Amino acid sequence: MSGGPVVNERGEIIAIHGRRDIDNTYEFKWGIPSNIYLANLAQVAPVAVAPSLSQDTDTLDNRNLPIWAIPLIISGTLCGLVLVAAKPVFSFWWFIRGNIQSGSDKYEEAIASFDRAIEIKPNFAGAWQERGEALEKLDKYEEALASYDKVLEIKPDDSWAWYKRVCALEKLDKYEEALASYDKVLEIKPDDSLTWYKRGWALEKLDKYQEAFASYDKALEIKPDNAFVWYKRGSVLENLKRDDEALESYEKAILFDSDNYTAIKNRKRLLKKLGR
Repeated sequence: MSGGPVVNERGEIIAIHGRRDIDNTYEFKWGIPSNIYLANLAQVAPVAVAPSLSQDTDTLDNRNLPIWAIPLIISGTLCGLVLVAAKPVFSFWWFIRGNIQSGSDKYEEAIASFDRAIEIKPNFAGAWQERGEALEKLDKYEEALASYDKVLEIKPDDSWAWYKRVCALEKLDKYEEALASYDKVLEIKPDDSLTWYKRGWALEKLDKYQEAFASYDKALEIKPDNAFVWYKRGSVLENLKRDDEALESYEKAILFDSDNYTAIKNRKRLLKKLGR
């Protein structure tokens, strides 16, 4: 993890500073102004020809493009987009369109674009993945879950799809099922500190404090300077009536983040409770 977690008032991670720990091979960040790209996309429609696509689900559909065309396409120019529309790569065209729409918070339109990509190429794992993430943005967690499950039918070892599946399950308060998915992520990426933290959080929601403590410890083995996990470790130790150890955890949290108000407050409360 390149940065610390961003959490909401419930203690849930809602963002991570920097890149994702878990690889997401479907995300396109080309730095093109979305208004330019969408304006050009609106002028180009795939020609009405049945595409000739293989069922190789691990390869994006741009493999048939000549190398000189790639800069034109990435630039977002009308010329480049015409090149895309003129080739038998239409599912990838819709996939790009959906990504740009998602980047502009046009999630309903993005879902429609991903649906078109999937209609052309049903085993396009990237389109299913991005469709799920757009559905999550609209709080449609059951539908998002179904999309992630489709990704995993195609690519059963996709750690990011497993992780996003967990996120949808947690939004649906299905913590037991989420735990099984966390375990699957950790089979694939055992050194992912964020997943160990999130697994601990799910266990805590189920009042499984000893197991949650073990997960937080594992997260800290991997990333020992994570102030928020030290704070959560202290919280679970309090639930286990291990106040001295909880106090040490809060102090560690404050050491790594001197602005951690909750850890500071809990430390003061524990010091008073312990008569110190």
